[in-house]
Amino acid sequence: MAYNLKEMTEMCSKWVAENGLMEHGGARLKDFCAHFGIDSQTYYRWLENADFADAIKKREK
Repeated sequence: MAYNLKEMTEMCSKWVAENGLMEHGGARLKDFCAHFGIDSQTYYRWLENADFADAIKKREK
């Protein structure tokens, strides 16, 4: 199923809110990528999008 950027951003930020990321004592980036079926290069490319990066950073805390 294909998701638009807004839907993917919301799903990813929700996952980060529930699981955290390693930088803040949570899950590893590897776990995040596996959950969404992407590789780390894709994640870092997504972070270049300001809306995605802001959504993830807000949920990491």
